[in-house]
Amino acid sequence: MRFALVILFAVLAGAGIVDQLAVTVGNQAITEREITDDIRMAALLNGVAPDTTLTARRAAAARLIEQALIRREMSFGSYPPVQESDVKEAMAGAEKAHGGAAALAETLKQYDLTGKQLQNYLTWQLELLRFIDLRFRPAVQVTNEDIEKYYQQNVVDAQPAGKAPELGAVRSQIEQKLSGERVDEQLDRWIKQSRARTVIRFEDPALAQP
Repeated sequence: MRFALVILFAVLAGAGIVDQLAVTVGNQAITEREITDDIRMAALLNGVAPDTTLTARRAAAARLIEQALIRREMSFGSYPPVQESDVKEAMAGAEKAHGGAAALAETLKQYDLTGKQLQNYLTWQLELLRFIDLRFRPAVQVTNEDIEKYYQQNVVDAQPAGKAPELGAVRSQIEQKLSGERVDEQLDRWIKQSRARTVIRFEDPALAQP
């Protein structure tokens, strides 16, 4: 497979497209350009200047490695496709946040990104949320005891005497918070296990976490 990757990048170079291989995750390739684009996209959505330090590039590489592991897992299962209407809604939200379609296009240009890249990024975010929800949430259980314990320790004890809201008024928020935390814990555990089972090579050694 590494030989195939070499052939692929040789063909791209011959076609005038040069993009250095940064990391391989099993048989998936992550390029330096993808790392740069990930940094730029995150910066655009957060309204900050792109961080090109080695620390930021390592963080972007780590994100893309996790995404590669998830994409591979998704390819093994039957996950329904993201609805086009949801993607359009996400794009409309991005346009609104940036002051309209024309302003967003100008901002994308400033970050050396395209509208198609943003659409692909938002589509992936929707796919990722759906995967997490279908793959991990069914196994999560939050009991009444869990909710009451959290309420006592983090709501009642954090407020002056008699000032805490009734449990019934905050039960739903507490349940959602605990459920989300446990889904995140399961996802983190799964990613660690998947990394341990996968051959990951840093073609750019500087991107490996110290």
